[in-house]
Amino acid sequence: MKLVLACSLLLASFGLSAQSEISVSGDALVSGAADTQIRGFARTAAAKNQTISVSAPNYWHDLIREQLDAAAPAAKVMFTDVFNEIVILRAEANVAPVAPTPPVAPEPPAPVVPVAPKPPVAPLPPPAIKVPDVSIAKPAPTADEMVKPNVPPVAPSVDAPPVPEVVDPGAARRAAAIADLSKSLNEGEAIASTLKLAGMQYGDRLIVRGDVVAVVRSGRLRREFFILEEPLGETNRTELLRVSDNTFDVQSTFSTAREVEAPVATVAAPVLSAADELARFERGLNRSKPFADKFTVADLRSDDVLYVGKHYSVVLRASRIRLARYLIEGKVDISTLKLEQQASNRYKVLDTPR
Repeated sequence: MKLVLACSLLLASFGLSAQSEISVSGDALVSGAADTQIRGFARTAAAKNQTISVSAPNYWHDLIREQLDAAAPAAKVMFTDVFNEIVILRAEANVAPVAPTPPVAPEPPAPVVPVAPKPPVAPLPPPAIKVPDVSIAKPAPTADEMVKPNVPPVAPSVDAPPVPEVVDPGAARRAAAIADLSKSLNEGEAIASTLKLAGMQYGDRLIVRGDVVAVVRSGRLRREFFILEEPLGETNRTELLRVSDNTFDVQSTFSTAREVEAPVATVAAPVLSAADELARFERGLNRSKPFADKFTVADLRSDDVLYVGKHYSVVLRASRIRLARYLIEGKVDISTLKLEQQASNRYKVLDTPR
């Protein structure tokens, strides 16, 4: 009976510790599949008077707060912004503040009793000391001392002035940029790992500071940081999607060869079948997954990014909570649209089609 009771307590403790942290995928959060899990976690933490710590991208904070307020409106919640598109909730115990210790009144000093000074004692005269008259005879000079050559004095040595250290201003700027990126991305810890252009992967995020580029690679539970060894070069390439003025997302395997734009008539482009073209779009723009949503040209909006193919086209639309991807079947006549060409087959929609 005691053994069964001990095992039950042990399993219960494991269950409690397992509920102190949960993780929710971005798809489950956006679709609402994780609402019940988040609300149950909030109720448990509120019942234990625990603080709920949330780590998630800032554009998901409103969705998460809505579920937490619905389940435990009085719970204390702390949000942390992260790059990785995954939600982690932790329940942490509230630490009661320690009351300050009241100061102890100092004891009054003991009274000082004055002591009468002793009368001075007259010093005794010093005894007379008789110094004997001792004369020391100087030894006679030796032969070497008598024939001493006239040697000129040696001048003191003078150290050469120090050579000033030459500081490369370019290296100083690069070191300052790396330190700034380490502080803003890696909580002040220096980014020591480096990466080449060919080593970048789909989903990597590039943060540009002058000629220094930091690569942020998000995993399921942690992020990795790298400093790009080689110059990034032109940012107007098919492999990159501009998120802001100095932020880019890698959309496909990065080629080290510089992309050269040329008229279509002079480029012998490979002829792809409809199936091969669709597979290439899925692999390069949708993480090798089929496109779930379909689109038409009439659904385009300003600021959409359009990748044009012979049989299919793909639309990327950035919103507050995610980057949506849509598939257009059939060939798109770009001459009827107001577009800004960004690469050989990538365009930015300037105006909503009418």
